[in-house]
Amino acid sequence: MPPDAELMVESRNGFVKAAMLLVVLALPLALVLSNVRLLVFDPGYYLRGYERFGGAQATRMSPEQLAEATAQIQAYFGGGPPVSLVVQKEWGREPLFNAREQQHLADVRDLLDRTLRVQEVSAAYVLGVAATLLVLRRSAGAKTLARWVSVSTGLTLATFVVLGLLAIGDFQSFWTQFHLLSFSNDLWMLDPRTDYMIRMYPAPFWFNAILDIIVRSALGAIVLLLLAQGYLRWRGGRVAKADRSAPSP
Repeated sequence: MPPDAELMVESRNGFVKAAMLLVVLALPLALVLSNVRLLVFDPGYYLRGYERFGGAQATRMSPEQLAEATAQIQAYFGGGPPVSLVVQKEWGREPLFNAREQQHLADVRDLLDRTLRVQEVSAAYVLGVAATLLVLRRSAGAKTLARWVSVSTGLTLATFVVLGLLAIGDFQSFWTQFHLLSFSNDLWMLDPRTDYMIRMYPAPFWFNAILDIIVRSALGAIVLLLLAQGYLRWRGGRVAKADRSAPSP
């Protein structure tokens, strides 16, 4: 092979390797953040959580009010107006969320916006690299993709095990560290005596949400790992069969 051709092959292989290393990082982000998106905009998850984790009892809000609050919160996260629901509290009729809670909800929306942009970019990158490999390199590209997806999902599952153990072992510390890293103020430190947000969404609600995200993401990683390994075994079997069928020299 001419030197120039060898250099081109080496450059192409280096580019493919760099692209796949980014896939290893982008794939778990796409999995986790896609499940965050699904959970955040699933009204049924909120409504079930109010009953299961005591939000309905703590706020004494009717099912209709809780459904309206959920709809307004999700609309706000999607770019709509602030939550405007007024409810009857122990001390009188007031907006559901006070000024401090509204400010924290704005911080949450900003964080969610950034999170969902990362989800979109990471998912688009993984799909774009996969499509490029399959179109330009066909069988060889599929093999490369399957190998790197196996690496990525294997590391992803190991990471989920660690995160799950941390969350289960000391959720309060885990949750506190998350807030300290995510927010630059202390508006997230709410008081259930005065703040309905913490009544609606107590720590067990978030503990369950995080475990749900981990489990759903892990299941997605397992499916991708099985598909990748299944393809590699199928392809290896075809190659071995072709070798056995080839005439002896």
